[in-house]
Amino acid sequence: MTGPSVTLFVVTATFAMIGALITISARRPLRGAMGLLVNIVSLAGMFLTLNAHLLAALQLLVYAGAIVVLFVFVIMLLGSAAEVAPADGRFASRTLGIASTFSRSRARWPTSTHLGKRCRTVSGRSRALGWLSTGKRWCRSR
Repeated sequence: MTGPSVTLFVVTATFAMIGALITISARRPLRGAMGLLVNIVSLAGMFLTLNAHLLAALQLLVYAGAIVVLFVFVIMLLGSAAEVAPADGRFASRTLGIASTFSRSRARWPTSTHLGKRCRTVSGRSRALGWLSTGKRWCRSR
């Protein structure tokens, strides 16, 4: 990529990040949809800087032309009754969400070798969930 192409890529990447932040932080659904539109158009610009013209055209036709228009239509159909009221305790729920994202889970799936023992393969969802809920290991000694 040449100098102007890199500059254009950085500008469109910045607009994509701004559009994504607007999408997730907007309190009104229409502003969130407009942030999504900014994000989609800037992603199409990024595809153009990478010489992927077909992907840029598909991005604009499919997402900006269909999905965002559908979102805006539904928002306009629902009207102002669909606006989200601010929640009390938002700080606590965000803190809990971030903590649960970065915490390590204690439940582990059985693998073919588990602490030097041969393990049976878990077949079926019920057996796997039973192992997770009871903590019972499906391993046997060598």
